[in-house]
Amino acid sequence: MCREYNTWKEIHQQPEMWLKTYGIIKDLKDQISSFVKKYVNEGYDIILTGAGTSAYIGDALQCVLAGTLLDGAKAVATTDIITEADMLFNKESKVLLISFARLLTMRLEG
Repeated sequence: MCREYNTWKEIHQQPEMWLKTYGIIKDLKDQISSFVKKYVNEGYDIILTGAGTSAYIGDALQCVLAGTLLDGAKAVATTDIITEADMLFNKESKVLLISFARLLTMRLEG
C-alpha cells in the first residue's frame, strides 16, 4: 500500500509541520530578533544556508528580507560552502550562519 512508503508520509506530513514550525517561530520571535540584531549591529555578514530543498528557504528569504534588518543576507547552499568556502567568504569578515534543516525522525522496524 502506498501509505507505507516514507516519501508518501513525508509529503503528507508537511502542511502540519509548516504550521507547527510557524507557531514555534512566532512564539520565539522576540528572542530570535534580539539574537540576530546583536550580530547585525556588530557588523556580521548574514548567511542563510541549507542543503537540498532546505537551501531553497534561504533563496526565498534572501528576497523577502530586502529592506529589513537583514537586508544583504546571502543565501548560500551548504554544498557550496563545503566546496567553495575560500571563494565565498572573506577571512576577515565575521559571519552569522543561519542554517535551515528538517528534523528527521524515523521509527526503525525490524
